[in-house]
Amino acid sequence: MGKPLMVAETGAMNDPSQHPDPQTLWLTTAREYVRTHPAIKAFLYWDTKPADAATGYELQGPGLAAFKAMANDPYFR
Repeated sequence: MGKPLMVAETGAMNDPSQHPDPQTLWLTTAREYVRTHPAIKAFLYWDTKPADAATGYELQGPGLAAFKAMANDPYFR
């Protein structure tokens, strides 16, 4: 096995008008991907809201719930 991998500064726009919300879809997909790729040892989410936009990478609503589910998954502890 080689060096560990890190997924850094990742994020997805939240858009409650879309179903599923892109942020929720990204986090749910990322959770499953990381679980099936054990070389990935770190996953960092860029949580920010742009000053000039109503939505951004800020975790909220279903996206926040998906992030919490990922953080509470025993695999990530």
